[in-house]
Amino acid sequence: MSDRNKDQFAVSRRNLLGQTLQLGVGASVLAMGFPIFSTANAAGLPGPLTVHCLCPTWCREGDIAVFEKDKGVQVTRACWTSNLSTLTKLATGGTADWDVVAVHHAFLYPVIRRGLLHPLDMSQCPNASHLFTYFKNAQFAVSEGKVYGVPYVWTYDSVVYNADHIQDVDSWGVLFDEKYAGKVALRDDAQNAIQVAALYLGHKDPSVLSTDDLKEIKKFLISKKHLFRKLWTGYAEAMTLLRSGEVWALSGWRPMWWALAKEGMNMKYAIPKEKGIGAIHYYVISKETKLLPTSYAFIDWTLGPYWGAAVGADEGYNGTSDLLLKDLKPALQTELGYDRIDEILKSVQFLDYPLNLNEWTQTWTEIKAA
Repeated sequence: MSDRNKDQFAVSRRNLLGQTLQLGVGASVLAMGFPIFSTANAAGLPGPLTVHCLCPTWCREGDIAVFEKDKGVQVTRACWTSNLSTLTKLATGGTADWDVVAVHHAFLYPVIRRGLLHPLDMSQCPNASHLFTYFKNAQFAVSEGKVYGVPYVWTYDSVVYNADHIQDVDSWGVLFDEKYAGKVALRDDAQNAIQVAALYLGHKDPSVLSTDDLKEIKKFLISKKHLFRKLWTGYAEAMTLLRSGEVWALSGWRPMWWALAKEGMNMKYAIPKEKGIGAIHYYVISKETKLLPTSYAFIDWTLGPYWGAAVGADEGYNGTSDLLLKDLKPALQTELGYDRIDEILKSVQFLDYPLNLNEWTQTWTEIKAA
């Protein structure tokens, strides 16, 4: 990204946060039924700890129970609903309600710049020394020499495909190939669909697209619209399309591939030569937390052997620390790509939030209406 675009991006991020504050969204959903612990335990950790996180996937009740047992402290989950609602809630009282917060890498800038986070003393997260090299060097959570977040999981969008019908997919182009007309699907999401097309058409940074770029992409997607069996809108719908054989390939997510492969289907997950669309999720600490030692303990625990191995084995996601390899069987390590993690990371692009998202949304609306 050019220096000028970086400056524009910084301004856009500030504006984005300002816009979200007017939306009035971000209500938490609190999980219930946890065991009662005292606020001071044998390990000296105060509680209860409130963690704002993705409850169904990376903050599962059973996994949290392991932490609670290990540390003797209660955790209350406040369930994530969207990136924008997280930003809004943090800026309108969330810093007092939440201790640890999950934030997508593309949304870290506005919360750091607004002073909503506690700068981290990384000596309090010793397991961070075991981060894979890429994540040790990532700068998404660094500002003015201070670290504000620790990456705990990463993933990337790619092509999920049935290898009984399509072999050796290495490009987003399979979704735009005339010979698979009616057997492919695209996600009904302006940001994702446009990024997929932009990557395939050769745009090196699909988060920075001009009006002319969007016109080019719109023309291309309209010309390919007849190929798509469906524009899918949710995980369950995409899974049904793949499971039934109604489609052979779609732009999808790692757990789709993982779950269907575990069911016995010959499902594969591509590494596109144009690059996959990556996401890194960070845990940050609220500036107003009264439970700093417990917050550090929780973040450090997610980098330990248990957590990353559990979400990998169950859901096909990748952790960020090599400690998880202690609890993950060698065959699963290979299947999840840990034996070639550097190679895979070179084939993934961790994109910023689009500068002109409203224009993207309008473009996608016009594509669907054509």
